[in-house]
Amino acid sequence: KDTSGVIITAKNRDAEEWLQTQFKLRRLRKEYILIVKGRPPAAAGDIRTRIIRDPKNRKRYKAVTDTEDGKFARTLYHCLACYGNYSLVRVRLKTGRTHQIRVHM
Repeated sequence: KDTSGVIITAKNRDAEEWLQTQFKLRRLRKEYILIVKGRPPAAAGDIRTRIIRDPKNRKRYKAVTDTEDGKFARTLYHCLACYGNYSLVRVRLKTGRTHQIRVHM
């Protein structure tokens, strides 16, 4: 569950507002490179689910497709390589839900 990567910050209020606007207008995209256990069902895909808190464990989230509850989440992925039981995957978030990558991967 460890993560690492780049964090974008603003040096002043004007820069912060500009960044927020760019994200809202979807001019910036969130893209990640992951190492995940297992292999994706296809070499590339488009995952569309709703994400809810797990009713059995409120600290966890889970993906559901058979309810209107939760928040819609969409993730595009492309498997770059497989090494045994691990895969190197490029992921692009179309939405930015809490723990979206962990839930979808």
